[in-house]
Amino acid sequence: MTPTQLTNVRVHGLGLTDDFLLNLSDRAQTAKVDGATPASYDLPPKVALEEAVLEAWDDARKAWARYQQHHTDAWSGWVRPLLKALDYAFPGGGAVGGRYAVSRLSETGDVPLHYAPPVVDAAGHAQPADLDRVTLHGTLRASPHGVMQGYLNATPEHLWGLVTNGEVLRVLRDNAQVTRPAYAEFNIGEMLRAEDARAFRVLWLLLHRSRLKGGKDSVLETWNAAASSEGVKARDSLRDGVKRAIEHLATGYLKGNPALYERVRSGELTPTTLYRACLNMVYQLVFLFVTEDRDLLFARDDQGDYVPDATTRERANYYLTRAMRSKAAELRGNPLHTDAHAGWERLLAYVRTGFPLLGLPALGSHLFQPNDLLGQQLDNRSFYEALRALSEITVDGARRPVNYAGLDSEELGSIYESLLELVPRIQPGPRFELQTLAGNERKTTGSYYTPTSLINLLLDSALDPVIEDAVNGKTRDDAIAALKNLKVIDPACGSGHFLIAAARRIGVKLAELEEETAQPSPAAQRRATRAVIAHCIYGADINPLAVELAKVALWLESQDAGKPLAFLDHRLRVGNSLLGTTPELMLEYTKSGKPYFVVPDDAFTPIEGDEKKYASAVKKKNKLERGQPSLLTQVKQNALTAEEFIELGNMPDETLEQVEAKEKRFNELMNGVQRQNELFTANAWCAAFVWPKYEGAPAPLTTDVLNAMSFNPDDNDYSNIHAEVQKLARQYRFLHPHLEFPDVFTAEQGGFDCVLGNPPWERVQFEEQDFFASIDSEVAKIANQNERKVAIDELLKSNAKIEKLYKETKRHSEGARNFITNSGKFPYTAFDKYNYYAIFTELFFSMLNVKGYSGIISKSGLIFDKLTSKFLEHLVFNDKLKYVLEFQNKSGIFPSVHRQERFVLATIGSSKNVAINMNCLTVEDARNLANEIKLSYTDIKLLSPSTFNIPMTEEPRSLKIMGTVYSRIGAISQKIAAGDFSIDRYINVSDFSESISTSSSSSDDDLGLLEGKMIGQFTIMRSSNNQSIETRNYISSSIAHRRNPRLKTDSYFVVARDITNKANERSVICSIIPNRITDYTLRVFVLDKDKIDPVLLCANLNSFILDYIARLKIGGTHLSNYIIEQLPILTTYDLASLAGVRQFIAPRVLELTYTAHDLAGFAADLGYADGPFTWNDERRFWLRAELDALYFILYGIERDDVAYIMDTFPIVRRKDEAAHGGVYRTKEAILSVFDELQQLGLERLGEYSSKVQGGNVAGGWTP
Repeated sequence: MTPTQLTNVRVHGLGLTDDFLLNLSDRAQTAKVDGATPASYDLPPKVALEEAVLEAWDDARKAWARYQQHHTDAWSGWVRPLLKALDYAFPGGGAVGGRYAVSRLSETGDVPLHYAPPVVDAAGHAQPADLDRVTLHGTLRASPHGVMQGYLNATPEHLWGLVTNGEVLRVLRDNAQVTRPAYAEFNIGEMLRAEDARAFRVLWLLLHRSRLKGGKDSVLETWNAAASSEGVKARDSLRDGVKRAIEHLATGYLKGNPALYERVRSGELTPTTLYRACLNMVYQLVFLFVTEDRDLLFARDDQGDYVPDATTRERANYYLTRAMRSKAAELRGNPLHTDAHAGWERLLAYVRTGFPLLGLPALGSHLFQPNDLLGQQLDNRSFYEALRALSEITVDGARRPVNYAGLDSEELGSIYESLLELVPRIQPGPRFELQTLAGNERKTTGSYYTPTSLINLLLDSALDPVIEDAVNGKTRDDAIAALKNLKVIDPACGSGHFLIAAARRIGVKLAELEEETAQPSPAAQRRATRAVIAHCIYGADINPLAVELAKVALWLESQDAGKPLAFLDHRLRVGNSLLGTTPELMLEYTKSGKPYFVVPDDAFTPIEGDEKKYASAVKKKNKLERGQPSLLTQVKQNALTAEEFIELGNMPDETLEQVEAKEKRFNELMNGVQRQNELFTANAWCAAFVWPKYEGAPAPLTTDVLNAMSFNPDDNDYSNIHAEVQKLARQYRFLHPHLEFPDVFTAEQGGFDCVLGNPPWERVQFEEQDFFASIDSEVAKIANQNERKVAIDELLKSNAKIEKLYKETKRHSEGARNFITNSGKFPYTAFDKYNYYAIFTELFFSMLNVKGYSGIISKSGLIFDKLTSKFLEHLVFNDKLKYVLEFQNKSGIFPSVHRQERFVLATIGSSKNVAINMNCLTVEDARNLANEIKLSYTDIKLLSPSTFNIPMTEEPRSLKIMGTVYSRIGAISQKIAAGDFSIDRYINVSDFSESISTSSSSSDDDLGLLEGKMIGQFTIMRSSNNQSIETRNYISSSIAHRRNPRLKTDSYFVVARDITNKANERSVICSIIPNRITDYTLRVFVLDKDKIDPVLLCANLNSFILDYIARLKIGGTHLSNYIIEQLPILTTYDLASLAGVRQFIAPRVLELTYTAHDLAGFAADLGYADGPFTWNDERRFWLRAELDALYFILYGIERDDVAYIMDTFPIVRRKDEAAHGGVYRTKEAILSVFDELQQLGLERLGEYSSKVQGGNVAGGWTP
């Protein structure tokens, strides 16, 4: 909260916003606040709220006057009367609580109070106790604030509490999960001295006894939550304000500087460069807004007093942004004057190098370095418009000032998220615009901003064990040193949200040790967090804007009044973490053990723009060089030592001179010959994967060339190659961890202690629609792939500029993919159509030291998809998968992500068992240990023998059932050879769109194309006569037979619908179809009928028991082959000893399936010669119930579990109860048959009397 609004009120870490407190300070606005009525304050009838506030204010003033006059005991003379004015009574004076003993409880027992009595200073004078100073309370070292915080955290029945020293009164909230203090503070002494009735009004209305009673149902808790919601609206408004501010600034600069506009028009200065310069100015403004409003600009001494005197500070206020914001709020600004902007540039110069006459410190840092905008003209109107856009927000139609004192990393992160959606455009006028387009940076980077609640949840399992390991079993000093030596990184850090959360959490533990208390003071936490940021925090991002914003966020978190901004360039690096190498990747060894650099042959795989024959020749040449390394080109082993970078990290940065010395030393190390040579070699190795491979391009960078250049990169014989390497390194932003963070990748450290993040979720491939969305939206909108291709080709032919950009973008994408696929850096995840989240997860794992932990947020495919199976097996087999929390986004945890999306929080680290919590909707669900299950390597291998995917259930009972089934039957892929049981798909409509015709245009030679939605369980959707199959599309017979040669030999096929969902009525839909060609929405089984009986397979797949197990494996919308292949399907061998089973199943499947003549071939294959069966719903119901009952018995399911399983099909139940008067008929029918079959036993199935009415099953036919 800014000091100019409610000087004697401060809020830290609570949801209570400045706007809400200002509403309480105003009589008219208070009337609009929910819950602020006389009755809710327990006032007597006819007593108005204003009357009660004024009476309490009068009582407080009188008590204060008496106390000041007579110097009575602070508790009885002042604090108790004040609390009485707030309607509290605190009887007794004994300590309450265990370890954290507070002074008193209210007479109703629901509000704890801790009173810190005055302390006597060296001169013998009584002084108010420092609420944040750690002292001894019995055997406990804690500050008065810490005592109350510890008490609240330890007592579930108390949510809010009060702590006071007579001069300051704080209200604290239970805050066990959050690393930042959460309280509101009232400077009651100054409030009374200054006669600040407005602040007292807020105090009375907010802390009256009626506000705190009721715990989670209290009015204060409700207000705090509601104000937090308002804060979300304010954050959204601020995001829009940043966009408008940039537009005002850029437009003003273009209009006021013709030369600048000409540079943009000529292409010398791109719209993106101007955008980033204006964004940097916004960063500068926001940083100074926060620093001023938090009162962190002017230096203070050890006692907390200002170093500059009051006169100097008052003089400085005329030059600060607070004065600029005030003017902007009052004045529109003259478009012909530029003095306001001149004042801004003057302030920048002052804070960059310091200005003692105004008491302004030297902040230094690149944030305040001159850029392209320095010295340019900007009119007052544009400047003030930008200031208003940043300093005022609109919430529910009302303009309000932004609470920059309370700005958190979450606000900065949401700003970053919004910036990624924007693409700069310069319109006539000139007018600068930021447009939201589909092909923007956010889409192409797949970035999604992560809520704080999820980050804290991830840190519980990924960072807390690292912190505990660092301190356990160590002395205090050793534990402090160990904490400061921790290394934490987010390799795709964005705005630094994860880094700040990690710094805070480590900082809390560090503060506890330094103050020797379990509840360190807020000031101690701030100091400790600054130290953690200086020693422990690392980050990287491909986006320079993100890295700069992350620096701003870390600076704001660690800013110490009067001190320069810490040097962070050595810890936060711009680059693509995926595209970098390591010595292990680059080196091979001769038979004599000498190392040399090797470029993999697959580096020369052709990408967009390459010539295939040329690339093939280069690959052959490289293969020969790999096998015969030249003795003259063996690598020099003089790796850059880490000691220099460790020393760099330990250099102080308390003064501007020290920061500049640190920066100078960093530049010396980075630009030294030794590092530059190593950097060039690493860049060259990576560049080989994206090297242009066609005649006329620079000579290819093969193994011999790489080794030769590693000795002398500047050799004139290789000048063209050297230039190309440098160009490609800039384009792809290669980042090599061992060179960027050499202090981390040492023999002793061995990598990071913790790697955290929420990396992009998108697929690693070039998306044409996304590219053209920002070029030609009409082309991008064409749904048909072939039609869109034709339109794209025409557009490219007609516009050389777009064609060039298209080819460059596509080449860049394919180049990155070639590196990821063929470099060997990702041996467990770089397969087929992989996603970024899988690749990043392996990257995170590879950056850890042997004891490290990694926490990642990604799509649920990380745990449930086949593409990650090799990586999952590696983790589980090596006891490295610790925790999996699976979420559905139904509650909009990620607002910009589809509500049906599922995602996981996965923790990698040493653990014998995987702890799993599935189907969480909220963070509270994830924290509920009652929903947690644990699986070992053996468990997972049994349930998913091929892919090691984790079952999607939070129910121990479901796991027990699955374990019983798999132990009894096993996955089909483990019992049958691939050639005896496989699954095909035939016509991908998008691939054959030109060959597909509609029914109206089909020729006699065309075949109807059967689709997944045309089948049901045991049936095909037919015409009204229930005979013919009506298909929408047709394809030529020649294509059909080429795709499925079995059309000539087989009269029927067993198929399953591909598109599915675990939440559908039924998830596995199987049927037997006549000889027809099928599209990709049907999966067709290719069987050895001696080992897999088609009749039994169809019945098995349609059974409730198999559907139940399949639903525990389906993570998306496809019944993929890998899911089916790991289902416990019964084979002919499994049933060989049960002669009566096939005789029971086959007639029922025949009657259910054979309802039209086109399946006569199927009937004949069974030995049935008569015509099709008449469709009868009642008969079909009982036929299926009998099949399901039998399969439950065959799978060894107990009766209670049958009932339980049937209750997991809610849509089936709902339909039954609606149609049968509230009776779940399907369940009841299956259980009744189950009981009879159980009583008979499988050996006496032939004695079972079917419940089917109207004739024998299948007319009495038996196989």
